[in-house]
Amino acid sequence: MEYRIVIEEHGGQRMAHTYIKGELSEEDRKRIGIEAIQTVRANGLSLSIWDLSEATITYSFATVHLAAAHPEAEGLYPQLCVAIVYGQNAEAYEHAKLVAANRGHLNISYFANLDEAIQWLISKGRAQ
Repeated sequence: MEYRIVIEEHGGQRMAHTYIKGELSEEDRKRIGIEAIQTVRANGLSLSIWDLSEATITYSFATVHLAAAHPEAEGLYPQLCVAIVYGQNAEAYEHAKLVAANRGHLNISYFANLDEAIQWLISKGRAQ
């Protein structure tokens, strides 16, 4: 598994983009998530992409469910908008999208397409 976190600008909005490739364990997810949130805060950002389009998760469907249901336990906070882009494990992430929406977590969403994720974040950034 490899990853990198970079600051990018899209549509006039600065955002942290975390690229993750390979097999992603729950431990790696937590560690990278903490680093991504620290990067967002250190740079005064409120928008973040977690790009898992080239990653395969090795943790359970239940773990995905719990992370979507309780994003605050993952270190997320209401002012931070996160777009999660997936390629593999589509069923788990589509479920997570429904769970997050049903729980009223409007600052996090899941996308199969990077461009859609970026457009969503741009709209969130303009609304702030």
